[in-house]
Amino acid sequence: MTTESEALAQVLRAAVSDVDTPADFAETALRKGKRRKQRVRASMVGAALAVTAMLGGLLSGVPSWRADSEQLTPASDVRLSRPTTGELAGDAAFLARARTTWERELAAHVEVAASIAPAGCWEAVGRPHVLWASRTGAGPAAVLVQALRAKGSCESPLPKGGLTVIGVFGTDISDGREHLLGVDTGGGGVFLLGPNAVVIAAQESQARYFSPQVEFAPDGTASRRWTELVYQNGIAVSSAAAPDSPWGSASVFVKHKPADPGASMSAQNRVRPVETDLTRARLTGRGGGLPLPGLQWATLQGHLSGPVLSLAERRQRFTDALDHFRFTDPAFREWYTAGRSGATQLGGWDITAALPDGRTVIVSERVIGNDIRSYAALFRVDRAERVVRGSKIDRGAALPVVVRLPDAQGWIVAHQGAALRWRSAGGAWNAVPGDAALLPDLADTVEVVLPGKAPVEVALPR
Repeated sequence: MTTESEALAQVLRAAVSDVDTPADFAETALRKGKRRKQRVRASMVGAALAVTAMLGGLLSGVPSWRADSEQLTPASDVRLSRPTTGELAGDAAFLARARTTWERELAAHVEVAASIAPAGCWEAVGRPHVLWASRTGAGPAAVLVQALRAKGSCESPLPKGGLTVIGVFGTDISDGREHLLGVDTGGGGVFLLGPNAVVIAAQESQARYFSPQVEFAPDGTASRRWTELVYQNGIAVSSAAAPDSPWGSASVFVKHKPADPGASMSAQNRVRPVETDLTRARLTGRGGGLPLPGLQWATLQGHLSGPVLSLAERRQRFTDALDHFRFTDPAFREWYTAGRSGATQLGGWDITAALPDGRTVIVSERVIGNDIRSYAALFRVDRAERVVRGSKIDRGAALPVVVRLPDAQGWIVAHQGAALRWRSAGGAWNAVPGDAALLPDLADTVEVVLPGKAPVEVALPR
């Protein structure tokens, strides 16, 4: 693999932990030729920028070569001639604004947000058709469709028969104006609008159920509950009702409801939503400077004792353990397994140690839905025995990593670059050699000293 490919793969893996892209996607795509390489790179870099702004959300447009639904060509898509439905179907002024705005802003979505074709390689056929228009929890909205076809002599990624693009027109809460909020070039169409996460889905997307967020049992295991989408005249409208997240929506849409809420599901069962907030952020450049979630530690002295494992081995063992004991999001567990080696974890840090009873532990962080925290995976030789969910990750905390290990095996604590000491019951302070440590179970207080700052004492939670 080339140096350029390595850099691109690193950006993608570090930025998009919940986007279900195979681990070798970047390398495979980049081998498809110069024209395709440029297109894929544009999409990936855009993904990294979008996730930097609001991670957890998926890409703002779904390119045709990554569509979950079968490709709908203009010749087979009856929506292009279906009568307009919805309570605003008779509002001629609103429908006219929707069509005019679509014609003015479609090119930016096709060429920038969805990154499926450069300027001069495609053209819209006829006028956009308003499929549905109604009031929603995110304000008045309209769903439009239009046929696209290849144009000119340049190599075009569009299929020979063209494709149907579907999109949503409505009000962007960031500027209070009406815009084309997002498009799906796969032809299906599931959209998330506004802060209330209003769902607008077209029946052709094949989405039948959705889950707004991951739910956690008291022991930290993850599952999802599913709500059926009810379609009327080919459109379903609902509310995801998920809590706000700085990393985007945790909503998942599927074609078939899993029988077991905690069971893993295949990528083929998911339907990718278009998060319109991310689409608009990419087009306007809003929020591009926000950091990725997690601690982003690069120099933590994480190997404390025990076997020395490679980065890939540590990642694989850690992820396998979280998957096996159902601590990861069941909707994306398959992707974690496929992309578990290398730099697939945000931040890139972990802590390994040998425990008093002969087991070993790997501690790292993981974003799961709207939650990001540390986890400890305990092993007996090479077999995972248990996973313990640790504290929520807080970059501003004096001691961001605090995990109490089971069976009185002690505490894992860390703060990159800090000097650490511990004590018990008001006794003498005991210094540790690095910025991460395995402390005895009797420890109850940790002193944290960062360069140039006063010492901070942290009481360990019991």
